This record gives sequence, C-alpha cells and structure tokens, in this order.
Amino acid sequence: MPRRGYRATAAITAVFVGLGLAVAGCDGHSKPFVASEPPQTPAPVTSASLSPSATPSPSDSPGPRGGSPGSPTSSPIVGISALNSAYPSAVAAEPAAIQVVRDFFDGINHEAETGDEASVSKVIYSSCTRCIDEVVNVKKLLDKGHQIRGNRLHLISVDKVVPSYSNIVTVIVTGESDIGEQVDSSGQVTQELASEPPTQLDFEVLVDRTPPLIAQLNVTTN
Repeated sequence: MPRRGYRATAAITAVFVGLGLAVAGCDGHSKPFVASEPPQTPAPVTSASLSPSATPSPSDSPGPRGGSPGSPTSSPIVGISALNSAYPSAVAAEPAAIQVVRDFFDGINHEAETGDEASVSKVIYSSCTRCIDEVVNVKKLLDKGHQIRGNRLHLISVDKVVPSYSNIVTVIVTGESDIGEQVDSSGQVTQELASEPPTQLDFEVLVDRTPPLIAQLNVTTN
C-alpha cells in the first residue's frame, strides 16, 4: 500500500516545509556536481554539504566581492532605490538572475521526468545546500527504477527583485507543487507525494559570473 501524505516530494520539499530526505552515506553517483571555486571548474560536493539539516553559516552566505562572504565591508544600504543606485551592475543583471531561478524550477522538473540532473546543477553554486538537497531528494525518489508522476514545481510569480550587493541579486518568488506519485518499474504506486501550497522563496543569485549561479535559497517570512 502506498504511504499517503508522504512529504518528501520531488518538489522543493526541504524548502517548502523544512524537511528533507536523509542523504548521509550517498555514494558518489548520487552526488550532484555543482559549481565551486573556480566556477568554471565544477567539483563534486562532499557528503557534509548534502546534509538536509545543514544551515548555511555566515561564512557560507553570499557577500560583497572583495570582502569575506557575508561580512559587508561597509554598513548595509537600506531601501530599494538606494540599493539600485549603489549597485548599477547588479541591477543590469536582474533579468539574468530571474532566468536562473526559472531554470532551477525547470531543472528540478526535468530531473524528476528524466533522472538527468545536469541542467539544474549548472545553475547551483556549492554554497546552496538546500538546492543540492533537492537534487539529491529527486535522485532518491528515482532510485531502483522508480518514476515520478505529477508533483511538478510551478513558479507562480516573481514578487521582488533587488540587488543586495554589487555581485548579488535577491529574487523572491512564489512557487507551488502538484500532488503526485512514485511508481516502481512495474507501474505500482509505492508512495503518494503531497502537493505544496503557494510558498514564497528567496533566491540569492551570484551575478558576477556567466551564467549567474544560485548561492542561497530560503523561505521568506512575512
């Protein structure tokens, strides 16, 4: 019998509801390859960074170029107009940052449909542990020949786009996921995958490289 209401969906469950599948002990085949320094040479992510309970520390957070990540070299700038004036190069990169977020949604859906994580991994920076968790969650649901029916992510709206630093654009969106099923190779339903209601998500996008990369992902609190 399928386990009804199971919350480990192929969507961004770790982000939507603060949960994730246990990934300790994943073998090398199940680890996504994402960009790290230098960004042009992707490297495998270690098991430690795949822990669903991991919370990015201040040293992992994006920050101004030329200073330590997450440690601004000057006082924070308040107000969208002031930020736009201070970081014109980041403002110019806002359309590319929005596209990267769309590519993340499309990439997770593509992985769920095909098992191919290459497209979503190309838009993730190694500091985005929640992004990496989602890639691994999908791979675990597809393990041993399983397939996912439904349970697709939808980007409902782009709610706010603003530069945070000269090299960071914050993109806040609302997303949701459909109800779905995990089925085995014989077509039998093994799990029912719960839908997730509209939820606001905060993407921090590095825009000082081509293509931009998602450095951090969080649920926003209103």
